[in-house]
Amino acid sequence: MIQAITLLVIAALVAIDQVIKVAVVNRFAAGDSMDILFGLIRIRYVENTGAAFSSMQNQTVFLTIFTAVVIVMFIFLLMTKKIKPGFIYWCVAVIIAGGAGNFVDRVARGFVVDYIEPTFVNFAVFNFADCCVTVGAALLIVKTVYDLIKENKKYLIIRSDRSSPSLRHCRRNSLLLSLCSSVSSLQNRLCICRPG
Repeated sequence: MIQAITLLVIAALVAIDQVIKVAVVNRFAAGDSMDILFGLIRIRYVENTGAAFSSMQNQTVFLTIFTAVVIVMFIFLLMTKKIKPGFIYWCVAVIIAGGAGNFVDRVARGFVVDYIEPTFVNFAVFNFADCCVTVGAALLIVKTVYDLIKENKKYLIIRSDRSSPSLRHCRRNSLLLSLCSSVSSLQNRLCICRPG
């Protein structure tokens, strides 16, 4: 069941990516642009023969083969549940969707359609598929680092508890002192209550 839902989510994200790209290609000629969102974002049609964010230009064949291999590998890991359903699972699914969106472009057009250009920062033109890959990868890295830190803390606590006998003795001594104090207090009360 989870595999079917995963494939539907991936297909939906790829469909969204392709619908936007078709709209851009039909509306603009290469190089044309239009400002939106109060001029913060510019829609500018760019035919990218490289990788995400216009890197690795004119490497279409290599990138097509590499992307296909990565997509097949990740789908295999998800479908066979080598990656257990959860946060990391869906991060990988989003990465697959982004890679598949740009893969379709390279196979169908020979280039990737880019169209999102932030005007408030000097940055490359990118697309929805690039966003999927970037967000999925970023969340995957954050989750991995968080899990490593969490596991490391557990290891340090267990190690310190096992390798520090003085710490255990301190805890035991503290317990004994508390017990002795309680017994002493009880004896004092008994002495006071005892008839002279």
